[in-house]
Amino acid sequence: SLESRQVTFRGPFAHTREQYIGPRSNVHQEGGGLMSSGKTGCNIVTPLKLTDRRYEILVNRGWVPMDKTRSRTRREGQVEDEVEVSGIVRVTEPLPPLVTKQTAKSGEFWLYRDIEQMAEAVGAAPVYIDIEQMAEAVGAAPVYI
Repeated sequence: SLESRQVTFRGPFAHTREQYIGPRSNVHQEGGGLMSSGKTGCNIVTPLKLTDRRYEILVNRGWVPMDKTRSRTRREGQVEDEVEVSGIVRVTEPLPPLVTKQTAKSGEFWLYRDIEQMAEAVGAAPVYIDIEQMAEAVGAAPVYI
């Protein structure tokens, strides 16, 4: 399995096909534990067209508060140039209680990380990366500045 493997890819993002996983809390490490800001938001997942392949993968570019979900509210994160992305390969999350495969999406928001369904929705390969860093383009990661 490729789960938790560190990978690096190059290519441009397809911002017009962003997807959202939420609602989610903004959880971050602080001291020796995990903390939450108490704010609700979502993770922005954007297809990345691989420079050296003929397909796209899904990249979780990070958490934004609900009022920054729309791309027009975070234009500085909508980098059009090719970027280098490093991250960790992830697999589909376990199905949450009271959610079925048929109800995995509520309006524009995916309720959990269902990689196969998310990839199919935007025509990408079922490969999902949690971004750790973006080597270029100041303002590209995190999505919300």
